[in-house]
Order: sequence, then C-alpha cells, then structure tokens
Amino acid sequence: MDFEKELSQKENDAGQITCWCLTVGLHQEFGVGAVRLDRVSAEMIRLEEEHEFIMAMYGSDKARKQRIEWLEGKVSGEFRVPLVRAPRGRREQQIRMAMDRMASAAWQFYAAACIRILGYGHDRLEKLKQVGWSNYDQFNRESCEVGQDVAIEHLKRCAEDAIKEDLLVVEDDPESWKAYQKEFEAKRSDAIRLRMSKRLARKDVSLDGQDIGKIFDRCMKETLYASGIRRI
Repeated sequence: MDFEKELSQKENDAGQITCWCLTVGLHQEFGVGAVRLDRVSAEMIRLEEEHEFIMAMYGSDKARKQRIEWLEGKVSGEFRVPLVRAPRGRREQQIRMAMDRMASAAWQFYAAACIRILGYGHDRLEKLKQVGWSNYDQFNRESCEVGQDVAIEHLKRCAEDAIKEDLLVVEDDPESWKAYQKEFEAKRSDAIRLRMSKRLARKDVSLDGQDIGKIFDRCMKETLYASGIRRI
C-alpha cells in the first residue's frame, strides 16, 4: 500500500473508531439510551452541515476554530489516539499525527453535540473523553491480540447494542469508497448550494460540479467520518 493511501485509511479509521468508542462509553458509563443517542447523532449531523458551509466559504482554518468555539471552553478539543507502542520513523510519526487530527475532529463534533443535547459540562465531558480513550485503548490492544477484524466486530456489536440499529460498514477498498463518496456528494451538493444561497441572501449563487468537487475535497475528511456514529 502506498503511503498516501495508508495515511488516508488510518486517519479515516481513527475518526470512525473514536465515534464508536465514545458512543459505547456514553451508553455503558452514562446510561444514555438509543433515543438520546439518536438526538446526539442528529445534532452532530446539523453541526456537520454548518461545518461544511464554513469550510466552503471561509476555509479550513476558520472551520477548525469554529469547532473549538462549539466546546465553549468546557473541555479540550484534543483527542490523542492511544497506541500500543511509540511510532518508529518519520512515516509512522506522520500517520500518528494524521490520526490524532482526525480523532480530535471527531471528538470536537461529539462533545459539541453532548453540550447541546445532553447539557454536559466540564466534569462529564472530561469523563466521557477518558472513557472513550480507554475504549479505544482496549480496541487497539485487542487488535494486537486477536486481529483487527475481530476487534472491530466486537466494537461494532457494542455500538449496535447502544443505538439499537445495525451499523453500516464502509469497506476500505478504493472502488467501494469511491462509490460511497459519490453517493454522499450527490445527496449533499444541492443542499450546500441552497444553504449558501440562503446565508448570503442571494438567489443567484450557483456552483457547478467542479466547484462542488473542490468543496468536498476540503471538507469530506473532517466531516464525513467525524459526524457519523452509525458508520465505520
């Protein structure tokens, strides 16, 4: 596997697994049931849409700052992926940094939704973050012992038990990912165009396919996985 593909896969996995680990923690440690988890998920999707708009209009730096502002100073936005061993060499260091960025973005969406829907403050957010981190650490250790496929299936079952729904598993192979991305873009492009028009109070805003593609190139990684507790 070439480095760029490996980097993309690792950071995507980090965002997805972070959300699953937080969902399991919210259910098992805080007693949050499927109904409230569904409300948290819906709020994350709403935040995702706002994030897409900010990304498209003002760029990634502004979008990252907005995610931090959503936390209202109640908790740190950093979520470092637990590792079984320290990275070796520049390649592994780069992968580690990419995974931390994606896991942090996932945590920021998740924590912001918990603030808005569950009314969580500093203490509960810090506890949720620690529980999520511990679940991720357990997942990594289980992956080393019995293999990642088995560990993912175990984590998947725990998350499904929390939300009372089957989880969609997105395969890692390029063709499957391209098909999934194409479907996602088709559903969202019209919605983005409409939101931009309304926000700017202009009826003449029109983005062609190439423009929409550029928007998604910038925001897909920080929003698609970070907000989807129902997919991995």
